[in-house]
Amino acid sequence: MRTVSRSLALSTVFEHSVARRIALQAAAVCGFAGLTAVSAHVRIPLPFSPVPITLQTLTVVLAGLILGAGGGVASQALYIGLGAVGLPVFAGGAAAMFGPTGGYIVGFVIAATIAGAIGRRVTGTAGTAAAFATGTFIIHACGVVWLWALTHQAVGHCIAVGALPFVPGEALKLVAAIGLVRVMRPAWERIREGR
Repeated sequence: MRTVSRSLALSTVFEHSVARRIALQAAAVCGFAGLTAVSAHVRIPLPFSPVPITLQTLTVVLAGLILGAGGGVASQALYIGLGAVGLPVFAGGAAAMFGPTGGYIVGFVIAATIAGAIGRRVTGTAGTAAAFATGTFIIHACGVVWLWALTHQAVGHCIAVGALPFVPGEALKLVAAIGLVRVMRPAWERIREGR
């Protein structure tokens, strides 16, 4: 009888632990979707480009680096879903999905996934830098391809207005990402493990 009660107690503790982890992961996914939405509205329009400077590449790649590939992709899919139903999460409204910034938005899902996978395999500063650089490259590559398909202008022109102006800012975001991951990843692991 004691063995049965002990097994039931352990089962209850395990179920509680699993439910807690799922709830925490869901909250973190929603949190990063929210951060991506907020970072979309921190924008600097460029007179020579249809694409503004925002903080989104930082939050998108951080989602993958902190939550892993699965959590990162879930946060960005949620962000896109919220925008698709008309919530004001995109810098240019729901039409942003079909305008000049649509490719960048699509790239968020891929970038968060790849950055999360790289960040788990290669840890430390080198891993964070590699993950951030790769994720950022993916976002801008998707954006440039989308611009090219949308505008039918030369690829060189699309790179000149859709990627090159953002390089200095991305370098600063890379430095910020390294510092943020050093603090956020261990904190997230402690919260997740209940320590």
